[in-house]
Amino acid sequence: LWQKQSDKPSSYRESMIKDLMETNLLVGLPYQQIIQQLGEPDSKETYKESFTLTYDISKQENSNQEPVRVKSLTIIFSDDSLIKDFKVEEWKFK
Repeated sequence: LWQKQSDKPSSYRESMIKDLMETNLLVGLPYQQIIQQLGEPDSKETYKESFTLTYDISKQENSNQEPVRVKSLTIIFSDDSLIKDFKVEEWKFK
């Protein structure tokens, strides 16, 4: 259900993320399983000993379609491609 049906995050992601945070189900899962379950991420970052995938949970835009609020799930992988941590981040723009 997480995978995108369009170019905007789905409204049900908010409730799904609560369950993931409470149960800690993501830690230890391999990269391929996350891609299969969540689809391609909105962004990827590579670091010296790890990498991250970021999925938008929710996004609010102004009338010019510029972001004013973005909430994202960031998944952090170890060098053996297993999830070692994840976090939810929220940004507000003026």
